[in-house]
Amino acid sequence: MADNIAGFPMVMSVSDKAINAQLNRVYGQSTHEKEMFPHVPWNFGPDDLSWGVSVEEFEAPQVDFDTDIKGGCRLLMTIKRGQYTSDTIKRYKDKDGKIHKKIESVSLELGNMTIAVTTPMRQIKHPTWSDENFEVQALFADLENVHRVDVDLSKNPKVAHSGSIKADLETLFKDQIEALGEKYPAGSEGALLFGAVKKPLIPKAAQSSGPLKPSASTYSTFRSPQAPAPYKEGELEYMLLIDDDTTFPTGGTVGVMDKSLLLTDKKATLVVSDTILLEKVMKPLLEKAYPKIKLKVEPGDMFAGRKAKLHLTESYEFGMDINDHSRTAHLTKADVVIDGNKFRMDYHIDTSVYQAVKDLDATIDGYQEIILTDKGGTFDIKINAPEPDHHVDDPPLGLRILFDILTVGFNELALKLSTDSAGDDMDNDAQKMLTDTKLALTSFLLPGKAVWNYDTSVLDGHLYVAANYE
Repeated sequence: MADNIAGFPMVMSVSDKAINAQLNRVYGQSTHEKEMFPHVPWNFGPDDLSWGVSVEEFEAPQVDFDTDIKGGCRLLMTIKRGQYTSDTIKRYKDKDGKIHKKIESVSLELGNMTIAVTTPMRQIKHPTWSDENFEVQALFADLENVHRVDVDLSKNPKVAHSGSIKADLETLFKDQIEALGEKYPAGSEGALLFGAVKKPLIPKAAQSSGPLKPSASTYSTFRSPQAPAPYKEGELEYMLLIDDDTTFPTGGTVGVMDKSLLLTDKKATLVVSDTILLEKVMKPLLEKAYPKIKLKVEPGDMFAGRKAKLHLTESYEFGMDINDHSRTAHLTKADVVIDGNKFRMDYHIDTSVYQAVKDLDATIDGYQEIILTDKGGTFDIKINAPEPDHHVDDPPLGLRILFDILTVGFNELALKLSTDSAGDDMDNDAQKMLTDTKLALTSFLLPGKAVWNYDTSVLDGHLYVAANYE
């Protein structure tokens, strides 16, 4: 049932730009407080004290996903104030011609030098944000297991020309950052946090997050383009389970995003799969109209281009009146898919027409569409119900019984003997679907506990709900 968007029913896609904007808000123009990451000042150098580095201030940390490490990130730390000091031995002659040596210290500015830390990410229960109502799964940079550190000296040419200093700096910065990771492990107040997901623990809390509340979450990353260079933009993907499911799917392609899930120019997008929309919206609607109808949702595959489909598992028998005679009819096909911004249902009905000598077999084939468009926080709903095709054994009767056959009531996508409430049911369910996704957005937090808010929504095969935090 959950095998849809890379194996999950819902995915919250957050752009690296949105994460970095919030990091800028949290840290301001720079980080120079000992209590906050990266906990400056830094002072280190080799054991022989031939040179040393001191860093008093960094610009706000930034992140991208320009790495092939699964579940990894690249942390960019740009020095705002810092110095590189080295000792050089100079020779000189005194007035008697004797050669002497003296040590001179040379100090070079490290401002604008960028340290790129390639590291895994780590998701754990946040020790202080979690409470009796919510368990908060927070995502941190795992600085205890740094994969690689690269130093960019292109803006510091004097330092760059100082022999093997680049390799030495990368080694010592790696040691310094891993030491920070040990002192301020993931989950501590001094660790670097990218975002979090709240999981309701009790029914009261669950109500505030709607039926689409997360029951478990994991994460993945996406970078665009996939080519190694140049890196343009990337996304952090929170992959979500719902309905109290806590068993993550397995397989080589689970969690692998083949394309961006963000709506154009949006900071974040909550994507609800067509599988879940059919399961949560259309299936209950039809089951309400027809008690004991047997329906099943076949999951789709977003990246393989396969749509989810709701269909009958057995013929559904119902009664209808044709020419003032009660007839038995069988709904043998009711295939529902989401086609663009429409719920479309293709149906087939077998029935008969009363005649004095013998009954005449009759069939009805057609489709119905419910079209949804966002109208500033609500869905505008339009019904497209073309006249169905029909066939009877005695063609001259065709025109006469057509009107009667239409009283089957397939006027609101679902087969209804009475259609008075069909439009209201669909409208209520569509608005509830949108309300649920709006509420689900409150489950996501950025650094500083910024909460995502509803922006716009688009039904395009899947439901895309854009979010902002301003």
